[in-house]
Amino acid sequence: MNWIKAKIKWILTAFGILGIATAAVIMGTTPPILEHLQLKAPKERILIHKTANDIRCDKHGKECKNHGLMKKYWYVTNNKLPAKKASEVMPNSKANWTEDISARMHNKFVFRNEKETTSVFLVGYQMTKEIATGDWFDVEIATTTIDAFNQQTVSVLDRFRAYATVSTFYPDPSVEVTTVDGTVNTNGKATWTAARDPVSGDVATDDGTSAYIYAENIASPNLYRVSRGYYLFDTETIPDTDTISSATLSLYGGAKGDNYGDSVHIIQTAPVSNTALAVGDFSLVTFTSGSSMTLVDYIITGYNDFALNATGLTWISKTGITKLGAIMGYDLNNTDPSTLDNRNYAQMSMADVADTTEDPKLVVTHSSGWTPIIIDD
Repeated sequence: MNWIKAKIKWILTAFGILGIATAAVIMGTTPPILEHLQLKAPKERILIHKTANDIRCDKHGKECKNHGLMKKYWYVTNNKLPAKKASEVMPNSKANWTEDISARMHNKFVFRNEKETTSVFLVGYQMTKEIATGDWFDVEIATTTIDAFNQQTVSVLDRFRAYATVSTFYPDPSVEVTTVDGTVNTNGKATWTAARDPVSGDVATDDGTSAYIYAENIASPNLYRVSRGYYLFDTETIPDTDTISSATLSLYGGAKGDNYGDSVHIIQTAPVSNTALAVGDFSLVTFTSGSSMTLVDYIITGYNDFALNATGLTWISKTGITKLGAIMGYDLNNTDPSTLDNRNYAQMSMADVADTTEDPKLVVTHSSGWTPIIIDD
């Protein structure tokens, strides 16, 4: 009878363990990771990882056994590496050699003096540079099991913490909550100056499905008009410490007119309200081009991509609203389209088009982390 009771106790215990494990799975929890299998650094500080054979040998190195596969990874330590003295790397170096830290790589030091340059190469990945600060740190190697690695990094390091994070932003359609898009224009002015340089425009529109920008002389006797586009994006979700490497404003083209060879230019704007345009916003623009495209290249059946230049990238806000705009080259350069019926314009879709398939959009590439090496699955 005793062995039967023992058997029943063992079965109940097994079911109890199984129940706990099942509950853990149902509730989305996982068993704790043993200390020796825990990562030596947060997942954001892991540079490279690979699957390798776990081969262990006896103390004499004569008998070795493969214990299966494991994860080998390189991680960033907290040990900062300032500029090195030559004597720290080359015992017999000349005293007047100094490191050119701008030429440092993950496995190389470069030393210079007035006449000579020499490089010292290291084996493997020894150090890395933090992008946000430019500081260099030591890199070390560790191992763990594949399961423990995956459990701590979530979907294979979240692809290196999305080293190049791409974020897409759109203005709000009407009724606006956070951001607006639209145009402000002047019409029927007797002189170019009256059309381009007033404090206020004549009409502000922020609820249409399409809009025009233009800089034109449309009728006799010389009736000038200017229209400027405004595109606001809530970009505060970009982390303050991230570095913005690129940004593209895309405008979905409609009609165009290019009688005398003009271009579309992306500028910075500063409308008073983030959610509504007013005629007083007409003059709240800069006349510096952050990107441009000739009307010859401007397409009317798809997106026109304006990659922002270095100046344009400084207009991207990481703490609030990014305020961009579009104007014609005649407007940007204050060139009088004096020729009668000089029509230069571009049409684009706005945020009030259904869905976001034609909306103005801003795509920003940003990153925070370490100089990437390799991700090896």
